[in-house]
Amino acid sequence: MRGKAAFTLVEIMFSVLILSIVMIGGAFYFLHSSSQIRISRRSRMALELAEERIERLKAVGFSGLANEMESGLPLGGLPATRQTEIIGIDEDGDGREDYRRIIVTVFWEEGTASQEVSLTTLISPR
Repeated sequence: MRGKAAFTLVEIMFSVLILSIVMIGGAFYFLHSSSQIRISRRSRMALELAEERIERLKAVGFSGLANEMESGLPLGGLPATRQTEIIGIDEDGDGREDYRRIIVTVFWEEGTASQEVSLTTLISPR
């Protein structure tokens, strides 16, 4: 039997070990990628919620702007909070607001981490 080429038990076990390590690494990569895709999708949805609020505020006009906090908004199966902050800006120092900065931030909990997306725009009186 000495002349036949064959794999020993040790060689087979070593090959299985290497294959297992590669497969476990691939599984961890897949799981991490899946969670990143989920976070990215929710970030896009949060961005759409912020854009929707900014468009509604632009339609209301300069005098109708107000700070606001909305809770329980749907965000891909998770509850989200949308905060709207209005900041008046007097650029020329005459005591009147020349324009307002609108900051819309959407917050949500993704697992153990808190996530947020913010949009900022300026609006002036017509």
